[in-house]
Amino acid sequence: MSASAAQVCCIHLIEGLNDNLVSLSTKSFEKIRQCMQEWLFLDGKEREIADYLSISNGFGDDGSLEKCIDNSYACHRKCCMRFTDKTKIQRAEKRMEDIHPVDVNTTVIRPKRSKAISCDLTGIFPPICVICSREKFIFEKHS
Repeated sequence: MSASAAQVCCIHLIEGLNDNLVSLSTKSFEKIRQCMQEWLFLDGKEREIADYLSISNGFGDDGSLEKCIDNSYACHRKCCMRFTDKTKIQRAEKRMEDIHPVDVNTTVIRPKRSKAISCDLTGIFPPICVICSREKFIFEKHS
């Protein structure tokens, strides 16, 4: 069912979209309100629209469909689909988790470092000392 010319898109995510407006049914209203509650805690343009809807347009606490119909609200089908897209909401939730980790007290587990392997110095030096021409070497161990 097409909306009249007096109605405006209450979501309007896609700039320059001039498609026909569709009146809000009870089902679409509930879906928009549910997604609005999720977008309020996320980021992006959808959050700005969710803020706008919850504060000034009556989608919030009482959320009565009659109030929205009295205010002549409708939406573009594409705007509604984009706002209620579960994949977009999941991606925004993942982005928020990456920005703000859920558990701040998580300890970072570092990989174990390999211990230094003791060197066998007998294979490095020649059998006779180059300086004193002796065959025995005295190695000092440093700790």
